[in-house]
Amino acid sequence: MTLPRDRLITSLVDDLAPVRRRAPVASPTVAWLVLGALFVTTCYLFVQPFRPGFLGQLLAAPRFAAETALGIASAALLCAGGLALAVPALGSPWRRLAPALAALGAWATLNLYAFIEPALAVSMLGKRSGCIWEVLLAGTPPLVLLLWLARRRWPLHGAVNGLALGLGAGALAATLMQLACLYEPTHNLFFHVLPGLALGGIGMAAGAYFLRAR
Repeated sequence: MTLPRDRLITSLVDDLAPVRRRAPVASPTVAWLVLGALFVTTCYLFVQPFRPGFLGQLLAAPRFAAETALGIASAALLCAGGLALAVPALGSPWRRLAPALAALGAWATLNLYAFIEPALAVSMLGKRSGCIWEVLLAGTPPLVLLLWLARRRWPLHGAVNGLALGLGAGALAATLMQLACLYEPTHNLFFHVLPGLALGGIGMAAGAYFLRAR
């Protein structure tokens, strides 16, 4: 038996419950950045100390300081963008992530420019034998935390969401490794930056599975 329209609408809304608005992304982004940096730094220190004199290099070499600042900013923007994207909204997911991806591109560009003009004097000081694995392993738990935070926000773009979060965790781990390991442009690109970007691919695969629309 067909219900009258008014009764049908009433019956549909009777069991609806109010949905609590999700908190802004600023607080979880700052918390994640602090906790993630502490975790990654602790992991690196567990293997061996950071490169001697890296603080002096940050103060004496503006472009190296800019590389580091852009890496940290990229991690923060990708975290914030990924968490914001996990809340359903209108608009292309790529457009919503544009500022974060632009920062990541600027960071990668500075690292590539180092092939033309290194930001620091090339040195073997601080060489770590397994830095590529340190970046991947230390960056994975911060990525898992981000995926858990995103899953609680009803994501609709699982793979893109996971890509952004993976790139954020990777940028953080790679940037800190630039302070911990030796400075040499080819080594930096293949053993620090590329493993960090690879975490984006891992995040994309994980996001496609764990951040599926429910």
